Amino acid sequence: MEHLESMNYQERLEKEFEKEEQLRHDEHIESDDDEESDDNDDEEEN
Repeated sequence: MEHLESMNYQERLEKEFEKEEQLRHDEHIESDDDEESDDNDDEEEN
């Protein structure tokens, strides 16, 4: 069970990392303000 949980945790970390990279990329194009870019991305996803 612990092994499975750590795999899921690793997958979550990788997804979060990819998300951060994407946000950073969008941010670089749109704005230097982290919070503002995050808010915009959240709105687009929902």
